[in-house]
Formats: sequence, structure tokens, C-alpha cells
Amino acid sequence: MPVLRAIVRLLTLLLLVVLALAGVAAIVVAVSGGNASLAESVGLPAVRDAVSGFLERLEGGRAAALVALIAAGAVLIGLLLLVGILVPTRERRFVLSEGQHGRLAARRGALGDVAEALVARPRWVEVSKVKPRPARRGAGGRLALTVASPRRDPEGDIQKTARERLEPLTERFKIKARVRTGRDHGAERVG
Repeated sequence: MPVLRAIVRLLTLLLLVVLALAGVAAIVVAVSGGNASLAESVGLPAVRDAVSGFLERLEGGRAAALVALIAAGAVLIGLLLLVGILVPTRERRFVLSEGQHGRLAARRGALGDVAEALVARPRWVEVSKVKPRPARRGAGGRLALTVASPRRDPEGDIQKTARERLEPLTERFKIKARVRTGRDHGAERVG
């Protein structure tokens, strides 16, 4: 599904660019005030002359197989684009437990808020950035925090305090946490 969504986004961008260029062409023709029509200004008669041979073969029935193949491809591409737009993506979550009655999981934002609240419990620790990333399948994931202290405490103390505060969360959710200080981004892994 991510591939279909990427294709849909690319085609949407291309169609918007074509539409914008058509608008610019219409504006140029309208502002120029010449006697030529928009079709003549864009060069559509030359395009018609270039494809007239194909259109004559199509009318004669000689290119029916090619046209059927192109039409089937267009229908297939249209259906794939619809699937890419309409099928919802599944949000990844941090899994706490999974059993026969279902799964207990937390969303990224909620887990990030909990981590920030745990680490910032002493008022002298500021959490400037929290990035939770759940595992693609099953339990686990990563959590990156950037912490700072307005006091003149050694960086090891700030990281040690953050690690201690995060332990209940990292152990339960099987998360690998990275704690960085706001000054030099020295990181220490937890979990």
C-alpha cells in the first residue's frame, strides 16, 4: 500500500503541474490579445496532424487490439489509484500485550507524553524533543528524548535521572530509549 500511495501522490503532483501550465497558457493567450485561438497558440493542430495516421487506422479497425490493451491498462491503473487513495493506512502502535482476547497497545503521541511527563517530573529537567517510533511488527520500538537542565548539573546526572525515570516504561513496552542532552547531543542507550 505505501507504494500505491506514493504513486498517487506523484500523479497528483503531475496533474496539478499540467493544470497549472494549462492555466498559464490560457492567461498568456488572453493577455496577448492576438487573433489566434488557445488551441492554435498551444499548437494543437500540429498534434492533430501528428496523430491523424493512428486515428485513421483506429477508425478502420486495424488497431483494435492495441486500443483494447491500452484501455485495459488505463482501467487497471485507475483501480490501483483508487485503492491507493481509499484504503486506510494502519497506524503503528507500541504493543504492551497481545493475547487471544485482543491487543493492548499505546499510540505514539500518548506514549511520548508519558515519557515526557516521567522525565520532566523534577522541575529542573526540561524535555525539548520526544520521538517515539514503534516496531513494525509486534512489541518494542525506539524512543529518542532530548533533555536539558537550566542548572549547572553534570550531563551524566541529567541522563542518569532520565534513564531512571524511563525504566518502568522501557521495560514494560520493550523500548530502546536514547537520551540526549541538549548541549552536545551525547547519547546513552537504555533498555
